[in-house]
Amino acid sequence: MFPSITHVAVTVTDIDRSVSWYHKLFDAEPVLDEDTGPFRHVVFALGDTLFGLHVFPDPVDGDFDERRPGLDHVA
Repeated sequence: MFPSITHVAVTVTDIDRSVSWYHKLFDAEPVLDEDTGPFRHVVFALGDTLFGLHVFPDPVDGDFDERRPGLDHVA
């Protein structure tokens, strides 16, 4: 049996705008809003799955990098 998805993380360019959009989409409040220093992340709980938004102060373009806007990871 394939295990369930525990969380998905997406890197965004405008965290406040993204939080507002996902708040409306999910009809839920974030369960975590934390600035870790290297990045800020806001997390929504969707049943047994967490959905996280990340923003980095030094975004990059090009090849895959967690600081590039788009999918960060799925776990």
